[in-house]
Amino acid sequence: MNRISPITHAICLALGLSASLLPSAAGAALPPESVIEVGGGVQDYEINTTEDLTGFKHSSGISIVGNSSAVFNGASLTVETRDYGIYLEDSSFQIANPDAVISLAVEPKNPGATFNSRAFAIYLSGDSQTNINADSLAVYTKHTNLASAGIYSVSSGTSNITADNINITAVNDGSTANSKAFAINQDAAGGTLNIGTAESSLIHLESNKGEYTASGNNSSKNYAVNAVIGKVNIQGKTIELVSSGVTSRAVVATTGGTVTIGNQNSYTMLSSNGSKDGHAVYGTGQDSAVNVYGQTINIASSGGETSKAVLSDEGSQVSILGKTIELVSSGDTSRTVEATNGGTVDIGNQNSYTMLSSNGSSRSLAVYGTGQDSTVNVYGQTINIASDGAIANAVLSYDGSQVNIGQSDSAVTISSKGTGEIVGLRAVKGVVTLNADTLAVTTENTSENGYSVGLMARNDSEQSERPEDGAAINITANQTDITSDGVGISAYSNSQVNMDTGLTLTAPTAIETRGNSLVNINPNNDKTVVINGDVSFATAAVGSGQILNAEVNINLSGAQSSW
Repeated sequence: MNRISPITHAICLALGLSASLLPSAAGAALPPESVIEVGGGVQDYEINTTEDLTGFKHSSGISIVGNSSAVFNGASLTVETRDYGIYLEDSSFQIANPDAVISLAVEPKNPGATFNSRAFAIYLSGDSQTNINADSLAVYTKHTNLASAGIYSVSSGTSNITADNINITAVNDGSTANSKAFAINQDAAGGTLNIGTAESSLIHLESNKGEYTASGNNSSKNYAVNAVIGKVNIQGKTIELVSSGVTSRAVVATTGGTVTIGNQNSYTMLSSNGSKDGHAVYGTGQDSAVNVYGQTINIASSGGETSKAVLSDEGSQVSILGKTIELVSSGDTSRTVEATNGGTVDIGNQNSYTMLSSNGSSRSLAVYGTGQDSTVNVYGQTINIASDGAIANAVLSYDGSQVNIGQSDSAVTISSKGTGEIVGLRAVKGVVTLNADTLAVTTENTSENGYSVGLMARNDSEQSERPEDGAAINITANQTDITSDGVGISAYSNSQVNMDTGLTLTAPTAIETRGNSLVNINPNNDKTVVINGDVSFATAAVGSGQILNAEVNINLSGAQSSW
């Protein structure tokens, strides 16, 4: 094995070295714009700069600067260093042996030390690029102060990381404010990181909290993939993005960043576990986008305070498209899918099996749209949406948002269960539109407190002339079954519930309405409607509107219809 003596990043910057990767006793000072080629396909190389280097701030295993390039053709490359594994500044580095085994480890010599401000396995700046074509790439980074990253790019260039097996783990072991760890970080306009190909067996990208990270450090961040600006593309047969920490994200796209994960044949798994906040997919900012593809997609989030499996904020676009899609969220406040402040989320297509589940010890929302121009679209051949919590809503459209669920041949199941305010489909100054072949809505309150409502619409106004753009629930289906242990359908304060569907409605109070609202059932008078329960025009003594007037139109068509 060829051992390459330590060459520090500080020396490279001071002297303008082009490359420090040579099978000799020491590195070399090459003039700018040099090209160096190392290895012959059978040699193993090891670089170790983990020892303390008195007088130098940082150490690098491989450092290439000044419009230079290096090509490695050896059988294996192992780099163990303290600050940078591979440092590129306006230069390029290539690994050209598809059978090579590559290992990069960057961590402080003394765990818990404060001098190690960053640990980057591959660092790209300027218009640098790296093209790694190997059999396997294993990366481990850990810092004790500021930042850790497997690949940290502030380069406008395009880099390709190709291997059959790619495993990148970044550990956030810092106790300082705003300490962070990224398996992948892209932060430059025009920059692109391509990780894996469709033929790669496994892509595993992980960011987690180390033993020295203070549990009370609420600014600490762990993101598996972070695209601030630029593009990150991840391909493979099996793709795993895992994060755990105080504030945890599996994938983030902000301020114009775009992340694309998987293809139609991938098994794609994203997981986030935050002791404070755990969000698996997070898009925020205009022109930001996260696209997740797979034959099977599993996305799970958990958070001590807040958990969101999928979040689109501030005009971003998030798309989850696969044959089988399972999104699960759990936490004190749990929201499985959320679009807010003009964000858009698209889940599934007409052929998908789509399952969305939320479990919140305090509040639980499986599908949530909030804010003007915010949109959630959920599609699938089969759609199951479930929410469980003290305050549980399976679907909520709020404050000008739009939630669309299903298509004409969908089988849709909606269920909410809990101990307080329990609602299946809810529109509060927003609109829920549901299309299906069959729809089943079930709500259950397991306590003596709160309420249970299958469909609830509320516009928070009581004008004599109902606003056309007010809160509405619109259902078009062949058959709808609503079962509730409280109220089946409630329409309050200038809202509308329109149901062009055959209907079986079973609840102690089948319909409750007030405040110049509208309930339309079977408007074309061509379907069977069976109502088991009372129809009530009522209001609470305090805290609700005082106008009892409302419009209820129910067409009981055929001998099988009844009330």
